[in-house]
Amino acid sequence: IEGETLQKVLAQNGKLPWARALYVAGQIARSLREAHKLGLVHRDLKPANVMLISEEDTGGDTVKVLDFGLVKSFTPEKPKEEGEDEVDRTGLTQAGVLLGSPLYMAPEQARGEADPRTDIYSLGILMFQTMAGRPPFVSKESIDVIVKHIREKPPELTSMVPEVPVEVNALVMKCLEKEPAARFQSMDELL
Repeated sequence: IEGETLQKVLAQNGKLPWARALYVAGQIARSLREAHKLGLVHRDLKPANVMLISEEDTGGDTVKVLDFGLVKSFTPEKPKEEGEDEVDRTGLTQAGVLLGSPLYMAPEQARGEADPRTDIYSLGILMFQTMAGRPPFVSKESIDVIVKHIREKPPELTSMVPEVPVEVNALVMKCLEKEPAARFQSMDELL
């Protein structure tokens, strides 16, 4: 795919204007909605896994979500058969292994749980970063970032980017709720 990752675009520009960031986020949400319809959670949404393809005929970005390598099914699994180990059905993760990128990890993901609302939290982090120029939680050590995701309230987006409309701030902050039940419950609801 020809284009640039959102990580590279942010490295070059620092951040995006809030309207462009929201446009990109809407396309990410649509992509993840399709995965969720198939019973899959991405679990590793981050700027390096989002490709922006500049389309001259549309005048904007076309977004592709990449690297479904940590994808997990959230549909009911068949009972474990005798002799089967604790590797999940995708063959990618073992029980007790923390997977994902700490800067974008939902609190429940740090506890080894994931459902579509996990991707909503990660998308909230990504939106925050694209508008503010940095994720809401940063630290030298990954474990400290994970603890912040679990325990600390993120700063209001408008405290860092005053020009962001209050409605956009509210949308991002709802994605960043610690409890999954307090977030948007689906990508359709978020959209």
